[in-house]
Amino acid sequence: MLYFTLYFRVYFHRTPVFFLEAQSAFTIKNPSSRTDADDLMRWRMRELFDRSLSEIYGVSALGAKLCFYCLDKKAESLTPLLIPRDPAAPNFKYDAPAHLWDTDLLTDDGYDRFMGIVQRIKARAVDEGV
Repeated sequence: MLYFTLYFRVYFHRTPVFFLEAQSAFTIKNPSSRTDADDLMRWRMRELFDRSLSEIYGVSALGAKLCFYCLDKKAESLTPLLIPRDPAAPNFKYDAPAHLWDTDLLTDDGYDRFMGIVQRIKARAVDEGV
């Protein structure tokens, strides 16, 4: 099987406003790969925290299945919420559930949800004078 990761960051006037982390569709079938994808998204949010708008959006794409992330700096919250790690599990591991990637970009609903994020980013940039 071929696995890959593609990272794409969008800037508006030198301010990061959005990013996409795309991986192979096969990733969704492997619990530890989903967990790695989720961990990577959370790390990217921390990486962009100081330079971004008050809200920054990211999308984890496992093939055409999308999971939307939003860091709201004012509320100090990140969605989706982190799933608590089970202290009884080996190495305190957890598995990011496949249902987090609940949006199929190839459907009208998936496209509409994605475009809704784009509209929110545009509005936030205008509100913050970027």
